[in-house]
Amino acid sequence: MNAKKLRTAVLVVATLMATGLAAPAVNAAPGHGARTPVEQGARPALDVTAGGGDLAAPDTARPGPATFRVTATDLRSGHVGLVRLREGATLDAFRTGLRKAFSDDPAVVVEGNREVTAQAELVGGALTLPGSPGSFSLVLRPGTYHLLEYRDFQDGTVPAGRERIRALTVSGTPHGRLPSADATVVSETVPGEGPRFRAPGRLRAGERVRFVNFMGEQVNEAVFYKLFPGKTDADVQKFFTGPDWNDLPFDPSANVGSPPLSPGRSTVLAMTLTPGRWALVTWVGSAVDGGKLAARGMHTVITVQ
Repeated sequence: MNAKKLRTAVLVVATLMATGLAAPAVNAAPGHGARTPVEQGARPALDVTAGGGDLAAPDTARPGPATFRVTATDLRSGHVGLVRLREGATLDAFRTGLRKAFSDDPAVVVEGNREVTAQAELVGGALTLPGSPGSFSLVLRPGTYHLLEYRDFQDGTVPAGRERIRALTVSGTPHGRLPSADATVVSETVPGEGPRFRAPGRLRAGERVRFVNFMGEQVNEAVFYKLFPGKTDADVQKFFTGPDWNDLPFDPSANVGSPPLSPGRSTVLAMTLTPGRWALVTWVGSAVDGGKLAARGMHTVITVQ
């Protein structure tokens, strides 16, 4: 099964779980005393709602520290990102490059990565599920940004040019402060080892997590999946290097985290990570040869208490 078909299969399984045939673990409440994903700092959150073929979002914001609170209303939505086009870039060229970056053809993935990097800076976002809102926080500069639904670019079901994208104009006087992070996850390339996540082995439910991409010219994401009982990091490696992508080691209905960030960027995430063991993975292909970073060891297991 190729990666694009796997994404579709994961969505089908998630739909079954969300409709009562199985209960998604991500809807459990955080432990006593834990922060919820909607807790905010001094500046009110900017609400983004994805679902029903629409992306409802503000069209203006003030510069400075900002928190975006993301809510999904259906399983075809909720992978929301924020991008800033580079000088001279066009939205159409960015759209084209992003579609290529989700290809199953490694050569096309390389081309897509190059075009995305040339056209825009990926500055933040949140992966959420219905019933499990999340947030991401970053510092906004004056100018124009775009909020988008990444799912519209993934499997070819949404025609080119019809993807959900909303412009956000940032102007005015800076205001607010960033929420503090309780833990940090770093995406990096380790000499002699390859692409790796540097992350704590344990987190408390409700902790805010700062995600930092230190990977040179490589965009990268950080996606958390609830592991099935008895599965280990070795099973995650086996899954990503296997020939058929069939032996899922994690719960496809329980995925939260950050969509791709450009190198040198960071964001603070508030996610619904319930107690248990979670696999931290990436589906991004290498900017050098298009191969999956996860197949080269970019994954780790984190215990949430």
